[in-house]
Amino acid sequence: FPNYLRTLYLTSPTHQTICDGVAQLATGEGIHVVDPDKNPISNKWINENFPKETIKSLITDLKIYGYCAIQIYGGSKCKYSPAIKYLFDTKDDNGNINYVWFSENWEEYSQRKNRPVKLPIYQEGTDDELSIMIIQLDKKSYDYYSPVDYHGAINYIHLESEIAKFHLANIKNGLFPSFVITFIGNEFSDEQMNKIETDINKKFG
Repeated sequence: FPNYLRTLYLTSPTHQTICDGVAQLATGEGIHVVDPDKNPISNKWINENFPKETIKSLITDLKIYGYCAIQIYGGSKCKYSPAIKYLFDTKDDNGNINYVWFSENWEEYSQRKNRPVKLPIYQEGTDDELSIMIIQLDKKSYDYYSPVDYHGAINYIHLESEIAKFHLANIKNGLFPSFVITFIGNEFSDEQMNKIETDINKKFG
C-alpha cells in the first residue's frame, strides 16, 4: 500500500503539487521553543535533531503515507528516515505492534542488500541502541496503516495518472486512432473496399 501511494504521488501532478504545498505551509520556519527556560526541550536540541528540512520531510511522509518514521539512537539522538522503508510487524497477543521491518527497497527485498531487518518501536524511557518512532494519523479503526486524509480521492488521483499515460501513448503512436471496423454479412469487391478505406482515411486521418 505505501508503494502504491508513492506511485500516485510520482505520477499525478495535481496530487504531487497539493502534497508539496501542504508540507511547505505546515513546515513554516521550523520548530521554535517559546519558553526554553521552562521547557526541558531546548532550541539547541530541536535544531540539532529536527532542522527545518527534516520537519518538512516528516510532514511530507505524513501527508503521502499517513505515517512518518524517526530513528532514535540511545533513546535521545533523532534522525529522519523515509517512511516508505518501513512495514509494520504483526500484532502481539495484546493487540500491540512492537516492531517494524526495515528494508532499503521493499520492491526488491529478496536481494541481500535489501534484506529486511526487524527493529523495535520506540517506547518512552528506552535506551535501545536503535529504535523507531512511528507518528501516524488517526487509524479510524484500521489495524495497521492509517487511512490518508485524501483516501476518498485515491481513484481520481489514479485516474489522472492513467489519462496522462493514455494521451502519451496516442502521441507516441502518431495520434492514429486504435480501432477495428468489422463488416458482417457483406462481401465487397476490391474497388468497393478501396473506396471504403479512402472514405475512412478522409474522416479520421
